[in-house]
Amino acid sequence: MYINIDSNKYKDMTLASLHMGLIADRFKKRQSIKDLTIKEIIESVGNNGQAFCRALLDGGTDEENFVGQTLLVLEFDGDLKYREFKEKCEKYSLSYAFTYKTLGSCANQKGFGAVFLMDRWIKNPALAKAANILLRAFFSPVGAECLNLGRYFLGGKGIIEKKPYAKINIVELARNLEIYYRETKGRNNSKELKRLGKKSGICVKNGELCIYNENEFDLEGIEDKINDNG
Repeated sequence: MYINIDSNKYKDMTLASLHMGLIADRFKKRQSIKDLTIKEIIESVGNNGQAFCRALLDGGTDEENFVGQTLLVLEFDGDLKYREFKEKCEKYSLSYAFTYKTLGSCANQKGFGAVFLMDRWIKNPALAKAANILLRAFFSPVGAECLNLGRYFLGGKGIIEKKPYAKINIVELARNLEIYYRETKGRNNSKELKRLGKKSGICVKNGELCIYNENEFDLEGIEDKINDNG
């Protein structure tokens, strides 16, 4: 699969932080696009600390350079215990391809990242943003980072778990998120889901996110899926 991945390897956050600008510049070049197997990606990102993008970008890290997306990425800086993350993933069928210790992880702040491989490419940037938001909503308030399709992530300094054949389906993700909201938001679940729909741009009708068919992700637009949810 094609991925934007940095050739430089990092083992600590200090040096990687100093090289943020250099990493961004390297992602502007087509040489950053590699054709790798998921096992090679797991090794490069999880063990070698190579920065990568969740979306495939051609010529820069702006949204106008978006080509498609097949990876979903979450990172936690010690605000969530790994055991709690794993339990929630198992409960709501969130199958990650691999998890890794972030470069900034230490004894007092155990950070980790998780990479999910979708079962198809999303070519529509609006839908890619929605997918990022839906996954993040299981764990924490949705922030602006979900909307930045050009965001890159620093790799890790050690693989925690790897499941190279695991994939996540966006339609099942939507259904499981509805279940999660019903179980955790109480009487406010419909209102909260509508609020999430407003952030993600996905229409919510009768307490459901309007993502029902995988083939919708092959469409040029999703105008019929979007409203103000107001």
